[in-house]
Amino acid sequence: PFVASFSSAALNVMIGCLITTYLIKKILSKDYSPARAAVTIPFLFLMLVSVISIRNSSHLPSSIQGLTKLLKYGFLFTIIYECIVDARHFKKIILSLTLGLLLASLDGIYQLHFGIDFLRRHAYDYDPDIGLGRLKAAFPHTNIYAIYSGLLLPVCLSLGLYFYKARKKLFFIIVSILASFCLIFTFSRGAIIGFLLAA
Repeated sequence: PFVASFSSAALNVMIGCLITTYLIKKILSKDYSPARAAVTIPFLFLMLVSVISIRNSSHLPSSIQGLTKLLKYGFLFTIIYECIVDARHFKKIILSLTLGLLLASLDGIYQLHFGIDFLRRHAYDYDPDIGLGRLKAAFPHTNIYAIYSGLLLPVCLSLGLYFYKARKKLFFIIVSILASFCLIFTFSRGAIIGFLLAA
């Protein structure tokens, strides 16, 4: 997910390749059954409601773009759900997400200290209302960075406090502390409240 912060084109290419290979695999194996996930039916219902609501759209191109994004991420969820084979595989996915959070946090701390992030050389967002800079790391906007951190932080913190032991426990707690520090300096109230409620 951290790729989205510095290259949305690369992210879309990766998602496109993933969906294409998934569909090819389905066709070659002649397996046309949908994923049996608990959210499959609610997601299909959401898609149906979204398609029906397009007729009330005030700007059709934007509605179609939103529907395309919904379909794209729905496909992505389905692929991830079907491809997780065991707990070890799932742990690798969690670790990769945590490493992305660590990189984003280090980038945010660098930006706070030097005024620019080390990945894209972007300055933090200055908010004249509070008279302070708001961290965004390599993300296009402060709130996007805050949402990214706020979503991954509860998972990372919970694993550090209650699941892992010894060195892994220490690693997840350190990442959580760094990410919490950066989240505070985004000054994004919604993301901070969301994290506190989730934690």
